[in-house]
Amino acid sequence: MNERRSYLDTMSETSKPESYSQEKFVAVKNNRKKITIIIAAAVAAVLLVGGYFIYTAIDSVKIPVLVGMTLTDATDWASKNKITLSAQSVYDFSTDNGIILTQEIASGKTIRKNATITIQVSLGANPDEAITFPDISSMTTSQIETWISDNKLTGVKIATANSDVVAVDKVISYTMTDDTEANFKRKSRVTVNVSLGPKAATETVVMTDFSSMKAGEVLQWGSDNGVDITLQEAYDNYIESGNVISQSVLADTEINKTDPVTVVISIGKPITVLDFSAMTQDEATAWAKSNTITLIIIEKYSSINDKGKLYAQSISAGTNMKAGDELKLTYSLGRVDVASFIGQSKLEITTWQNTANTKSADIRLKFTTEYGEKGSSGKIISQSIKNDFVDPGTTITVTVSLGMKLLAPDFSGMTQAQCSALGQTDGVTVLFSYQNSTAVGYGYIISQSPAPNTVLTDAEHITVMISSSGTATNKVTVPDFGTMSRGGADSWGKTNNITLAYKDQYSDSVSIGNLFAQSAAAGSSINPGVGITISSSLGKVQVASFLGKTKLDVLNWEADANTKGANINLAFSSSYGDAGSSGKIIGQSIQNDYAAVGSTINFVISLGKQIVVPDFLSPLQNEAGCTAISSSLGMKIVFNYQNSDAAAKGYVISQSTAAGSIITDADTVTIVISLGLA
Repeated sequence: MNERRSYLDTMSETSKPESYSQEKFVAVKNNRKKITIIIAAAVAAVLLVGGYFIYTAIDSVKIPVLVGMTLTDATDWASKNKITLSAQSVYDFSTDNGIILTQEIASGKTIRKNATITIQVSLGANPDEAITFPDISSMTTSQIETWISDNKLTGVKIATANSDVVAVDKVISYTMTDDTEANFKRKSRVTVNVSLGPKAATETVVMTDFSSMKAGEVLQWGSDNGVDITLQEAYDNYIESGNVISQSVLADTEINKTDPVTVVISIGKPITVLDFSAMTQDEATAWAKSNTITLIIIEKYSSINDKGKLYAQSISAGTNMKAGDELKLTYSLGRVDVASFIGQSKLEITTWQNTANTKSADIRLKFTTEYGEKGSSGKIISQSIKNDFVDPGTTITVTVSLGMKLLAPDFSGMTQAQCSALGQTDGVTVLFSYQNSTAVGYGYIISQSPAPNTVLTDAEHITVMISSSGTATNKVTVPDFGTMSRGGADSWGKTNNITLAYKDQYSDSVSIGNLFAQSAAAGSSINPGVGITISSSLGKVQVASFLGKTKLDVLNWEADANTKGANINLAFSSSYGDAGSSGKIIGQSIQNDYAAVGSTINFVISLGKQIVVPDFLSPLQNEAGCTAISSSLGMKIVFNYQNSDAAAKGYVISQSTAAGSIITDADTVTIVISLGLA
């Protein structure tokens, strides 16, 4: 074992490696502090960069896909992530209200918190967009729903109701709350009533006691219980009109709903019509008043009945009537009394004709014309029948004067004064106009119209053109008429052979009657014979009260006042007023006072009394009930009549104006009354 030596022992016997030589120590400079600083700086930089990335990760938000989100969901996300949303609203047919259409920053992008993102949000389809209104009456429920869905309509509602007439799923009616079919919009409100078919009903019902009910209540009970009730009317001396006399099925009796039920309604005591031929008008009027009969007196001309004699009554004697019925009595006016219209106008005789013909005179007028006496133009100068009685249907020939026949004189070579003198001698009206002429001397005639020897009448005139140029030795200086009275101006004109014409004009500054404007300037020189127009003051514009009058009255006054320089402006508005006031002035801004020239006056015209149309179908009314209700409201109604399988005789089928509508007492509502089965 001793023979085995280690590698180190072998090395000791031979030469040893240099590394096993004695170590030599050499002094070096110490860099330990510098290395420490570098390491510290590197660590700080790493921490800083890491902190930045950590901070950035904490303060940043990744944008999701906002398009398609609801605004509520997007707002929740933005609130949680401290993001501000700036929303812009736009109409978009294909996107529902509140859904985001676009986003300013694309999804997947990262932004800092507290940043703002702009988005567009749909308002849905535009409610004011025009929509074509279909033939809705021919559509089914599903078709209407499809129309609503396809057009995204917001105001169309479908209501259902039972109907014995309209088949299931068919339209009964539709009502437009606003707009019309022509200007229908997406937001327009329409209620469409669709039939559910006949109302399901039990087979039997217990009859009630109708004795204390009115006709409308009876029909309403029948409608509510599915029983077809036939109303009949009968006179009764004891039961008041409108109350039940009898019923075909006793109260508390159980019947099948298909069983016929008849209820008799009282129309009051029978009133027997008299023979009025032996009574005077006063006696007939007293009888009608005592029996509550509406009496209408008609007067007509007759060739066979003496004046005052009854020759027709609308209801024969012995016939029964009920209170409130209408009776017409026609009395004779006898033959037509034709007065003399000589010296009167054509309008006056035609006015008489129109009045007489409203009473069946049937007078015919035949007009001819002839020349007459001076001043007779337009007047009646002969009449084939006058101061006499004629039968209805007579023709009267009337001759109207053309005026006195004249020949136009020849004014050639005359002065204005000579023309005036000759015209006066011949009975001709002469009007003068003036024109410069190089061929005709000053003051002499240039031309006349019509030409000499033309046939005319004293109602016509001749226009003579006078030369206003040439030489005149006696020119006239025009004064200031504003400093003169009208009498003084007339005297000056006469002295200087100047024709003065006066024009009445309103003025805010010139007193009534004073002169204040002239067509030829003061101080200017004019030739004798020239005309001057002078304005005469009417003072301030006096405005009367037009309350209770019509718009036409105001317009006529304005037209007249404005021809005199008033320059009044009118402004009209309308408002509801008292009963009977429709079309009348109920307000006026200036009245019974003076207004400055150029003023604007405001007038309010009444629409009439405001009336809310009642529902004559609920409860159902008869003709008398409609009359009573409308009378209490001051509302005009007229009745039409037609056969009906659904409505009982004498009761309302329909009304032209819907219940709840606003009308005035000038409007008329038509009510259709049932005549019963055809």
